[in-house]
Amino acid sequence: QKTAYEIYQCDWSSDVCSSDLVWTVVGRINGSDDPDHVVIVGNHRDAWTYGGVDPSSGSAVLMEVVRGFGAMRKAGLRPKRSVVFASWDAEEYALTSSTEWGEEHEADLRDSAVAYLNADAAVAGQTLALKAVPPLAGFVAEVAETDVRHIDTRIGAGSDYNVFLDFLGVPIADFRFEGPYEAYHTARDDHEWVSRVADPGFLVHARLARVWSDRKSTRLNS
Repeated sequence: QKTAYEIYQCDWSSDVCSSDLVWTVVGRINGSDDPDHVVIVGNHRDAWTYGGVDPSSGSAVLMEVVRGFGAMRKAGLRPKRSVVFASWDAEEYALTSSTEWGEEHEADLRDSAVAYLNADAAVAGQTLALKAVPPLAGFVAEVAETDVRHIDTRIGAGSDYNVFLDFLGVPIADFRFEGPYEAYHTARDDHEWVSRVADPGFLVHARLARVWSDRKSTRLNS
């Protein structure tokens, strides 16, 4: 499903305004036992420049997870709860896509959303860096096979989980691998930098996809 939201940009010195469309793309697999409750998995796809890490590493992981769930669905298998996969637009432009979508579906999400799992600049290095609200900290530690003391529960702002946590009251978790990321929001943040510096061989990308798909489907969806 694709939803468009119109945004406006104005040059106040000349009183000239222009508009553009922001596209939110979502897909859903209905759960087998509890289809009315949903786990949302999301990542934004817009970037300041080439976006090798931010956000394309997260987009690559999201697409691999979707591919895995699609294969599972074709085999006749479904998660017990429903799963929504979301590709957000205009995150760098004030979190527009996720915020508008969350506000549009507020009533339903307040009743049905179990959790929102986020990836943004998902793979900038080899060091696991996880954030979660306290009720999800144990779950995140378990699926990532790490100690709960390594989960940062001091959730700030600055990514698409904001509308879910701060407006809708939905528990959130943010998954990423960090490292020296001097290419952040520069023209150097491209595929070459990711493949040479952040994740040669893209093994960390594969690890994060496994964390999101295999373990998520057996825990949050049980």
